[in-house]
Amino acid sequence: MRSGQRKPSLHRLVAALLTLLPNAAVTDATAQTLRTSRSIPPASISAQAASLTIVPSALTGRTLSPSALAFSASAPTVLAAAAASGSGVPILPNAAALSARIPVSAAAADAHVPTLLPMTDTTAGDFSEHVDGVEGNVKFDGTKRRDPVDLEAENAPPIQARTPIKSRLGGLTLKAATASRSAHAGRLKELRQVLGDGTMTPTGLIDPFLFQKASGEWSKARGAGLEGFLYSKLELERAGALTDAQQGDYFAYVDGLLSPVGWTAPLRESFISLSREALSAPQKNKRFNELLAASVKILQEQTLALDESRWGRQNSTYMIFARAYNKLRPGKNFFDSLDDQELARIKDETKAGEIWLMDIFQIGEVNRWGTGGGSVYSIKGYKIKPELGGEAGFDAFVARAKRAGLKVKTDFIPNHTSLDSDMLAQRPEGFLHFVPPQNLTDEQIMAGVPREEGPYFSPIYRLITTENYPENGKRIHKRILVHHPRTNYGDAMWVDLAQIDYSHPEARAWQSREMRRLLIDRGVDSVRRDMAYDIVNARFYHRWVQIIEQELQSTPEGWGRRGTVAMLEGFKARWAALRGAEFLEEATLAVKAAKPGAVMIDEAYSHATELSRAGSDGVYNKSDHDLSMGQVGLYDAMVSRDGARIRAALANAAFRRWQRGGAPMVNFIGTHDGGEGNPVDKFGRQFRAAAATAMLLRPILFYNGLEQGVGQKENLIADLSKSVDLEKAIPYDIPVLIDWSHGDPAVQGALRAIMAKGEEHRELLDRGVTDVLAPRQESPVVAYTVASEKSGVSLIVAANYSNDRAGALFAMDKPLLGAFGAFLPKADKRYMLRDALNQGADGQPLSFERSGKDLLDKGLYIELDGGAAHLFEVTELPAAPTTGPPQTAVSPANGAEGLRQGRLKKFFSASWDAWTQRLTDFAAIPFTLLQIPQIIQNVGNLRHGNSQALANLPWMGYSTGILGNMLLLSYFVSMKERSAARVQAIGVITSALVVGQIFWAGFMPAEAFFAIMPAIVGGLALNFLNMMGKLPAKVWSGWSKAGGLLGFVALPQVLWSSFAPAAAASFVPAAMAAFIPAAVVSFAPAIAAAAVGLAIIYLDSKDKLPAPVKKVWNSISGKTATALFMYGPIAQLLSNHANPAGMAGISVLTLLLAMAGNLVMLPRAMRVGMGGDWTWFTGSAWGVALGGWAVMLGMFSAGLVPAALFWPVTALIPASLLFAYLMNRSTLGLNP
Repeated sequence: MRSGQRKPSLHRLVAALLTLLPNAAVTDATAQTLRTSRSIPPASISAQAASLTIVPSALTGRTLSPSALAFSASAPTVLAAAAASGSGVPILPNAAALSARIPVSAAAADAHVPTLLPMTDTTAGDFSEHVDGVEGNVKFDGTKRRDPVDLEAENAPPIQARTPIKSRLGGLTLKAATASRSAHAGRLKELRQVLGDGTMTPTGLIDPFLFQKASGEWSKARGAGLEGFLYSKLELERAGALTDAQQGDYFAYVDGLLSPVGWTAPLRESFISLSREALSAPQKNKRFNELLAASVKILQEQTLALDESRWGRQNSTYMIFARAYNKLRPGKNFFDSLDDQELARIKDETKAGEIWLMDIFQIGEVNRWGTGGGSVYSIKGYKIKPELGGEAGFDAFVARAKRAGLKVKTDFIPNHTSLDSDMLAQRPEGFLHFVPPQNLTDEQIMAGVPREEGPYFSPIYRLITTENYPENGKRIHKRILVHHPRTNYGDAMWVDLAQIDYSHPEARAWQSREMRRLLIDRGVDSVRRDMAYDIVNARFYHRWVQIIEQELQSTPEGWGRRGTVAMLEGFKARWAALRGAEFLEEATLAVKAAKPGAVMIDEAYSHATELSRAGSDGVYNKSDHDLSMGQVGLYDAMVSRDGARIRAALANAAFRRWQRGGAPMVNFIGTHDGGEGNPVDKFGRQFRAAAATAMLLRPILFYNGLEQGVGQKENLIADLSKSVDLEKAIPYDIPVLIDWSHGDPAVQGALRAIMAKGEEHRELLDRGVTDVLAPRQESPVVAYTVASEKSGVSLIVAANYSNDRAGALFAMDKPLLGAFGAFLPKADKRYMLRDALNQGADGQPLSFERSGKDLLDKGLYIELDGGAAHLFEVTELPAAPTTGPPQTAVSPANGAEGLRQGRLKKFFSASWDAWTQRLTDFAAIPFTLLQIPQIIQNVGNLRHGNSQALANLPWMGYSTGILGNMLLLSYFVSMKERSAARVQAIGVITSALVVGQIFWAGFMPAEAFFAIMPAIVGGLALNFLNMMGKLPAKVWSGWSKAGGLLGFVALPQVLWSSFAPAAAASFVPAAMAAFIPAAVVSFAPAIAAAAVGLAIIYLDSKDKLPAPVKKVWNSISGKTATALFMYGPIAQLLSNHANPAGMAGISVLTLLLAMAGNLVMLPRAMRVGMGGDWTWFTGSAWGVALGGWAVMLGMFSAGLVPAALFWPVTALIPASLLFAYLMNRSTLGLNP
C-alpha cells in the first residue's frame, strides 16, 4: 500500500448501497439540497445476456477462489468499454479485469435506472460515526467524501417524495418516489426478488443456496434471495455447523443473484472487491457478513418505502361468518346490524384492524350441500346475497367500516365456482371439460361418465347445458361435461363445484377481472384467495395431468375415453403455449398497478415459496410446506404439542416476519376451515399456550365466537348431532348460530390481554426482530423474544405445551439477528420482566428482575404449569448495584412481628400446587435417612462377624435400583425438577453404600462392583454439572442417549436373569448349543436389546426414525428407569419368599422411611400424571405398594412387625391417595 493511501474500508459500501436507491430522494437535515444522477444510457451497455450457473464447489469437485468467482459466462460483457466511453455507467476499479467475469443481463442493459446519492457536507469522520464503526470502501480526498461514481445530475428531472422512512445507515432520510405506479411496481418486484425469492437469470430462476455442513450434510437456505441466504448462514454459523470451505461459493452466489438486476452493479463490485482482499478466512467471513447485513438493511428500508400494501403484514383480521353471526338488530338486515356499536365492540374485544366478511356472496343451488345454506365456497359469482342487505347494504357497510378505521376483506375463490355460476354460463370453455356426443340423451351421457373410486361413487363430471359454447367464432348451444374439483384427501370429489381450467386464456382473463372488480371497483381493501396453492403452476398442471391420466386407466374405450384424451391433449398444448406465465402473479400485478395498497393473502397447505414469488402478501401458517427450506407449519406444530417442532415452526415464522422480500406467514389458532375445529376444544389445556404463541405474530386471523372462550357445544346454537361437518368450528351443513350468552371469563381475559398487547406493541411487532430461544435441553416449553433498535420495550413470550409443570433454561447471549436489533441483554444493565398474562395477589402483573450479566452468562430459566404462558414486557433498568443483596422494605407500622405474621399467612395460604411441591421437597428428609438404619444395622452385623445377615439383601436389586435412580435423576434434571432430582441423588448415594457393604460381606461379585461404582461417580458428576449449567449440551446429550440405551439394555436382562435363570439351556436347541458361547446365551436379552437400541439411535441420527417410535424413544430413559426402580421390590420379595428367615435382617425403619418418602411425593406425581405423564406416579406408587407395604406384609405375617404398626400404615395409604386425588381434580378444574 502506497504511503498516504487509505486502507480499503466498508465506507465504500455506503456509496454502493446508496446507489441502490434509484427511485429515492435523499435530503440532509435542512432538506435544502436534492440532486439525482443521470440515468444509465441504454446504448452504453450492449452486452448479450450471459448464461449464468452457480454451483457450490463441493458439487463440482473444483475449488472456487474468491478472485475467480466461480461462474461461467457464455458472452463477455462490455462493462469496461462502456466505462471508457464516458457513459453514465459507474466506473469501477479494475474494470478491465472484471469485464470478462461480470455478466449483465439484457434486461438490465436496457433499463433506464436513475441512481441517487446524497450531496451533503458530511465529513469522513462524521459519516463513519453514523455507520457505527463499520469499515467501508468509500474513497476520500481531503475531508470531503467523494464517491467512486459520477453522480452529477445535469438533466435529471426532480423526484417528488412520498412517505419518509429513516434509514439505519448514516441516519439518512429516504423518500420513496412517486413516479408512475407501474415504475413503482417494477422496482418493488425487483427488490422483492433480490431480497426474497430470487432473481431470474438467463438459465432460469435462481435456486436457494446449498450450504455444506461440517458433517458433510447439505442444508438449503430459507429463501433464494439475500435475506434467506443471510438468515440461514447465520443460523448455521451459530450452531457451529459451517466451515470456510464454501467461502468462494458465497461470493459467487451473491454475484449470480444480483447480476440480472442492473442497478445492483455497485453492490456487486463491493462484494468482488472484498473477495480480493488479503484477509484470513475468519476475517473475510466476518466482513462478508457485515457487508451482507448492511446491504439487506438498506434494501429492506427501500422495500418498505415503496410497498403500500405493507399494512397487511401487521394486520389483525376478525372473521365474520354471516349466516351464523347472530347479531341482528331488530328490524335491520345483516349489514345494517354491523353498526358503529358492533364495530366498536369488535375493535375493543379483539383489537382487529380489519373485518373479513364470509358467506356474503350468492351460493349455488345445484347439488347444494346440507341444510345450512350450502358451502360458503360454492358461489355463483360476486353478487351480494339480497337477504343480507344486497349491494347497497354492502357498500354502506364498507363506508361505515372505513370511517371506524377498519379495513374490509372478502373471499376471492379462483379454483372453482358453483355449477350454476355466471362464469360457467358465459365462459364455459374456461373449465376443465370435454364435449360428449350431442345425439345422446342426458341419461345416456351420464351413464358413460366415469365415477370416483371412493365410498360415494359420485360421477367425476357434471353435465351442463350452455348457450355460450365457442365454436367457429360464435357462441352456441351445447351440452358439456364439466369436471368436479378433487379434494386433497382420498378420492372424493366436491360435487357441488366446477373446476376452473387455468390452461385456458378465457379462465385467466375472467378471474383476473373478478379480482380487480372486488379490490378496485367495490372498494374492498384485501382478499383471501381460497385454495390459492392449488392453482400455482408448480402444482396445478402436474396435479391435473396425473388425475386425468389416473382416471383414464379406469375409463373404457368409447366416446368417454376419446373425449378425455382430447381434453388432456388440449390441456397440455394450451399449457405449453403459456410459457410459464403464472396466473396469480399476473393478476396480482394487474391489481397493484391500479391499487398498490391492495392486500392478497393465500390459503395454502403447500407451495409457500411459489405463492411468495407470485406476489402474495401472506400465506397460511398451518401445515408444513418445503421442509428442506425449514417451512414447518405453526398451527399443526402447536396441535402436536411437540416442543422441538413448535420451535422449528416459530423459526420459520420469525424468518418470514423479518424478511421484506417475501410473503409473511398468516397465523391463527383456528379459522373456519375443516380439520381445525373449535380452538378451545382443539388445544384444551394448551389453549393459552397456543394463543400466546401465535396471536402476537401478525398478520393473524380471529374467527367470530372465539372471543367467548368456550368449546363448540357451548359456542353454538344448533343440533350438532345432525352434522357431519363438526371438524369445522362452525359447521356449514346444518342451520347454526353463535351463542353469545356463554363465555369463560378466565379464557376471555387471557385472550383479551394477548390481543391488547399485540395492538399496544403493534409497531414493535411489525418492525422488530423475532428470535426463537433455544433450550439447553429438550423441553415442552417454547419461548421467543421480539425486540427493535428503536423500541424501549422488548417482549419475551413463553408457553408450556405439556400437561404438567415444566421448565427450560434458554441461552440469551447469541441472538441470530443481533445486527438488526434482536434482543441482547447488556452486562451492565438490569431488566424488569412484567408478565401481562399473570397477576399476583395484589392484582398487579407478576414482575421479575434479572441482571444482564446473569442473562448472558447463565441464561433465562422459565418454568410454567402445564398449558400456561408468559408474556413478559421487558424494560431496561440502570446498572445493577455493586454491593449488598436487594433489601425488602418493611413498613415501620408493621415491624418484625407484622412481617412474621405476613410470612406465616402467605405460607399457609399457598396453593395446592405449591403444597405438592413442598411435600416433594420434604421427601428428601426420609430418603436421606432411608438407608441409614439399614447401613447402621449392616455395620453392626459386619462388626460382630454376622455377615450372613446381609445374604437377603439382593445386590442385583440394589444395583438396578441405583441405575433406575440414576436415570430418574437425569430425567428430573432435564425437567428442572430440582426437588425430585435431589431425592434421586440421595437414593443413588445411600444405595451405593449398601451395595458396598454387600460386596464387603462377600455376596456380590467383584467384577460387578468395580464396574458399577465408577459409573455411579461419573453419573452423579455429570448430573451435578448439568444442573449447575456447566456441562456442554453435546456431552449431556451423549450421556442421556447412553443412559437411555443402558436402561433399555439392562431391563430385559435383569428380568431374564431373575425369572428365567434356567431358561438359557432350553432356549437354544441342542444342535446349536455347541456353536453358541454360553455367555451369549446368558446375555441374549441384553444383546438383542442393544442391537435394537443402537439401530434406533442410528435411524434417529439420520432423521429416518418414524415419529411414533421417536416419541416413545425420547422418553425411554424415564420409562426404563421407572421399570428398573420397580424391579427392586420384586427382587426383595423373591428373596423373602426363598428365605423367610432372612427377613429378620431387614430394617423396619428403612421400610417406613421408603414408604413415607414415596407417599409424600404421590400428590405431585399424581398431579403430573393427570396432565398426561404417569411415569413418576407409577414409580412412587409402586414403591409405596410393593417396596414398602408388601414387604411389610410379609414381615407382619412372620411376626416381625406388630399389628399396632401394620394396620394404621395400611389405612393411611388409601386415605392419603384419596385426599390427593380429590385435591388435584378440584384444583386442576376436572369434573369429579
